[in-house]
Amino acid sequence: MVFSIKAALFKINILVFILITFACAFPMYAQDTVPDTLVISIGRIHNQLQGKWGELSISIDSSSSMINQIESFEFLIGYDTHALTMVKVLPGSLIDSGKFEYFSSRPGPFEGCDSTCPSAMMKISGKRDVENGVENKYKIDTPGYLIRLKYLFTSNYNYTCKYVPVRFYWLSCEDNNLTDEADKPICSKTEVLDYSNCKIIANNNHKYIKPLTGCNDMVTQKDTRLILRNGFIHAICNVLDARGDVNLNGCSGEIEDIRMFIDYFLYGVSMFKINYFGQSAATDVNGDGKQLTIRDLIYMIRDFEHRIDHRHCPFPTSEKTINGHLYFIDTDSSIIIKTNSEDSLGGMYMTFYTPDLKSEDEYQIITSTDLQNMDVSHNLQNDTLKMLIFQFSNDQKSATIKKGPNDILEIIYSGARPRLIHASAAGFLAEPVSLKIF
Repeated sequence: MVFSIKAALFKINILVFILITFACAFPMYAQDTVPDTLVISIGRIHNQLQGKWGELSISIDSSSSMINQIESFEFLIGYDTHALTMVKVLPGSLIDSGKFEYFSSRPGPFEGCDSTCPSAMMKISGKRDVENGVENKYKIDTPGYLIRLKYLFTSNYNYTCKYVPVRFYWLSCEDNNLTDEADKPICSKTEVLDYSNCKIIANNNHKYIKPLTGCNDMVTQKDTRLILRNGFIHAICNVLDARGDVNLNGCSGEIEDIRMFIDYFLYGVSMFKINYFGQSAATDVNGDGKQLTIRDLIYMIRDFEHRIDHRHCPFPTSEKTINGHLYFIDTDSSIIIKTNSEDSLGGMYMTFYTPDLKSEDEYQIITSTDLQNMDVSHNLQNDTLKMLIFQFSNDQKSATIKKGPNDILEIIYSGARPRLIHASAAGFLAEPVSLKIF
């Protein structure tokens, strides 16, 4: 009997959950009082690849007698600037090719916004007919796309599997407003549904995500309703993301993982033959949201040597930033490279553009005595010379580029001077290093 009661209560809870969800998604009205409803939606993107481009839309999603009354619009949207970079705002198929004669977008910040506003905002405006002496006879008469938003999604892997909301916001009555030829709102009531499809109730922490009162008082038609549906971008959930398991064999931080990571620096992404996205994600061993960095490699080596404090793992063990200088001194046929840092360095990675070098016979790398305890690996690949400096060691002093001034190496070459493309470094315990190039 106890089991039956528990089972019945469980079923009741499930039924209540379904009914609430249904009620949020489909608000009920008496059959004889259903208002004419216009639905405007921000798109919803699933499985967004990180570090890649994407496109989000703002669209009319319902048939309504109000559609062909739309003379102008102004939307204000907000989003997380750490996750999204808006690259371009374009008119959608309903209003492109001159169908709406005026279209513009303007990024924030905007006056009147306090700390509860999102980190990035965009105002988007459009008008069907401008006063230029030529009548525009086009009218929107069907649902479809109003606006296209082209964006770049962050490569920060701390956003993996996360939902990034893109919402409507209000700073004035002009925001998220549709007007007719008389420049009056076409809807008498505005409702906002969050991306969960439930009606938004604003609070002090999110006071700009609900329409301001009194904005629809001058409406032309009574008993009309505008529903605005917020959207989102959902980053793909990479099930292969296991920090430190670069070869994806189920075991993290093995010597084979380190060797594969070293090969990446020298030979490129062709070393990740199993799954590029999964193996790249696995290299973010220090949890700073950046993958494939020299800091990650040094962190992995120090972790293998049991030097990392795992009370803070997988997050960075130090917020200290080491300041360092990197000098390139030209001779007739070589480049002498020197360092000067305020603390010892555990590793360095450099790449050079070398169009005149076709084989390893055409250049030579000579290491100085200041670098005698470090390993210097290099590879020439497709006009690029890649150079990695690191070392395994049980002795910190012998596995570093010492602090202070150092002559580390000389590149002897033929033909055009190699041109630096990239240089980065990490401290002995994978601390960040701020390098200035001279």
